[in-house]
Amino acid sequence: MAPPQAQTAQPRKRPENPVLPPPSSTVGPLAWVRDNLFSSWTNTILTLAGLWIIYEIVVGMVQWGILDAAFTGQDGSACSGPGACWPFITNKLGLFM
Repeated sequence: MAPPQAQTAQPRKRPENPVLPPPSSTVGPLAWVRDNLFSSWTNTILTLAGLWIIYEIVVGMVQWGILDAAFTGQDGSACSGPGACWPFITNKLGLFM
């Protein structure tokens, strides 16, 4: 039988911790929105009120400027609806500028 060999004490190798990216809940656009627009109940109410006002303005402008608008004609006499009168605006564009 072979004589037992003396084992030398070797330090244990610690597994290296990989460099991980930060959690998605702390960086990026979603984290910015959460931190700045929804950080408290008052900010949440103000954010939702602002979004509602923007929505109402955009819907009103699309309704007036596109859906209810008159696009054909020579001047303002061709328009009778509640929307934009694009022939009049085109005819008088020089006065607006």
